Amino acid sequence: MTRHAWLGLVALALLATACGDDDDGAGDTSAADTFVDTASDTTTPDTQETSSLDTADDTARSDTAIADTAPSVHRINVSSTAITGRQGKVLVVSGPNGGSRLCVPIGSDPFVLPAMALTEMPGDGNPCGAATAEARFTDGDHVVQASVFAPGSQSPEASTSATAVVAGAAVTVELDGAALSSGATTGSPGRVFVATSGAVTGRQGKILLVSAPGGRLCAPIDSASWTLSATALTVAPTEGDPCSGETAEATFAGGDVVVTAGIYTPGETSPVATTQGSGTVDGDVTVTLDAGALSAH
Repeated sequence: MTRHAWLGLVALALLATACGDDDDGAGDTSAADTFVDTASDTTTPDTQETSSLDTADDTARSDTAIADTAPSVHRINVSSTAITGRQGKVLVVSGPNGGSRLCVPIGSDPFVLPAMALTEMPGDGNPCGAATAEARFTDGDHVVQASVFAPGSQSPEASTSATAVVAGAAVTVELDGAALSSGATTGSPGRVFVATSGAVTGRQGKILLVSAPGGRLCAPIDSASWTLSATALTVAPTEGDPCSGETAEATFAGGDVVVTAGIYTPGETSPVATTQGSGTVDGDVTVTLDAGALSAH
């Protein structure tokens, strides 16, 4: 199976690089500054004259229609309260459905993440990889997950999540720094099991790919009405292909965990359906995925 852009599994290349930030529109910056702000609005002056008022009127009507039907999209900025005892670690934030990210080295103790815009996941799926443009999100609720990793580790030391509510404008969501701090009492480590709420229909011959920071599940769908019973996420492979090789069951730090699931056609890199699920790790936990959201309609 080919590599999947948004599911690059948050922790695959934390060793590789430290990543930077985008301008959040309010002048905030962080210690990492390698991201490039490529999402500034640009204006192209209209220098072309028209010889027909009718043509101009038609164009104006067309532009109005496009404006009326275009979806409202805005950025999500992420900040945090003070994170303590994590200097030298890496903070990785995964946006909704794995399509966006932040990767920030923790260079002080305490450390506070200033408001930074989520940026698009690089094509190679490395959340700490190349600079990309700011991501944009439609109105609605969007879950983001943040995890702290030690360089070289594929297992997060602490995780938390937060919900950003986009409603016609850019929004900033604040992470709970205490939940990401050293010694945080967020629950005992455990395994994350994933199951569907019922039968996934109309997807025979496709693949279900589930990912969370440091873990993955890749399951072929071999029937027209297919159900995933509770199955443990395994350690993400060191290579980029989340469906490559067999690995041990993953252990997750206590705290919130968000898993992202997508249905893929073999050979394709874009999912035909996606959904998310969440739970709290305090020992083993099972996260249930919405079968209806993954089924063909």
